[in-house]
Amino acid sequence: MSTHDALVGAGLVATVAVFGFEKRRRAMTDERLWVVVALALAWGAVFARLGTWIQHVDLSQNDALAQHWLYGSRSILGGLTGAYLGALYGKEVTGYRERTGALFAPAVAAGMAIGRIGCLLAESPGAATGQAWGVVLNKTDAALMGSLAN
Repeated sequence: MSTHDALVGAGLVATVAVFGFEKRRRAMTDERLWVVVALALAWGAVFARLGTWIQHVDLSQNDALAQHWLYGSRSILGGLTGAYLGALYGKEVTGYRERTGALFAPAVAAGMAIGRIGCLLAESPGAATGQAWGVVLNKTDAALMGSLAN
């Protein structure tokens, strides 16, 4: 398992843990909330993978769906969109009508912070980004990370 995948997995675990902590702290005992979380996570995973699939209006120019699913990139915005829609659907299916944003906000923030560290560590450090905020290493430091500096 790669460092990226391990930290994304740790981010998901942290998300569920923080959600559970907030649920208990706010004395929200309705078990339907776990169905809402499960659907949010499932839809988020699917949308994250498919969020970058449709790149052309002419669908024949896009990768085959199976090829993209196996080898394509993932989108954090697609994941957030899917998770939001999954939570809405979960609330609809279960009949849960109370607000859940205060439960999800800290949980999503914690999970994203951990997962994004995995993304940072998986990238090729030292590669020029063209942006002022990009991490650019000299050749010596990049070689220590197993990368090439531009």
